[in-house]
Amino acid sequence: MRYRVPNLPASIWHTADIDVEKSQFITWICHASNIDAFTALLNAAKTAHPNASHHCTAYIAGPPGEQNFIGFSDDGEPGGTAGRPMYQVLQGSRLGHVGCVVIRYFGGTKLGTGGLARAYAQAVSHALETLPTCEVI
Repeated sequence: MRYRVPNLPASIWHTADIDVEKSQFITWICHASNIDAFTALLNAAKTAHPNASHHCTAYIAGPPGEQNFIGFSDDGEPGGTAGRPMYQVLQGSRLGHVGCVVIRYFGGTKLGTGGLARAYAQAVSHALETLPTCEVI
């Protein structure tokens, strides 16, 4: 099986950010060869951005299509508006061993459930555009 993975050493994160209706969405992506690598990313994000409104997450700690080592979290956002859309973008990218955290700073304008889902998905998509990758067999 051949697939692409983030070409990042341990403890190095790829970052990108977007603004949506005055809210800032900062995406951190890591090479998550296991759940511990993803947990390190999440802990680093929470340490670097302790005052953020939310730290929403998604990961696939295995090859694309993995069903056992996956996860996502809305971290207080309305159910299904952050983690699942982020996971769906990761799944659609056909990348393996990838984890991401989207850090949100609320800008004062409520986005609604559809707006939140679009913003979180867009944040991950934007970061994946510039993510360095390599192929594994």
